[in-house]
Amino acid sequence: MEMIAKTSDSRSTILAKRMYELRTQKLELETQINGLDAELDQIRTELTEVMSELGIQKFALDGIGTFYLATSIYPKISDIDGMIGWLDANGVGNIAPRKIHVPSLKEMIETRMAEDKPVPSADLIEMTSETSVRLRMSKKGEIK
Repeated sequence: MEMIAKTSDSRSTILAKRMYELRTQKLELETQINGLDAELDQIRTELTEVMSELGIQKFALDGIGTFYLATSIYPKISDIDGMIGWLDANGVGNIAPRKIHVPSLKEMIETRMAEDKPVPSADLIEMTSETSVRLRMSKKGEIK
């Protein structure tokens, strides 16, 4: 049997209204966050372009932190068997126990590139890179 509250001051009505208010508030905040994310992406893109054009690798702002260019790679394996063979032949087969863990592969490739060691050839893996600005905050957790 379904019961419908008739009075506006019942405990269930008060809780239901509060639940509605909180859900509405949450949706409004999520909309604001989506807008901020879009603006943040646009500014990150513009700042990356400006820093690249000016040849600036990093700079610091007092009380804020260090802004720096960083390049991330996104490997996409074209030939899984060939890739596993390459990893085994180069002594890093431990990241691929017959399956390749892509985050480990990414980390391994970035490390090898930084150390000027060989990386898998284009017939084994496609790599796209993206350079963008990152911020290392000067005081952890403190926003001004």
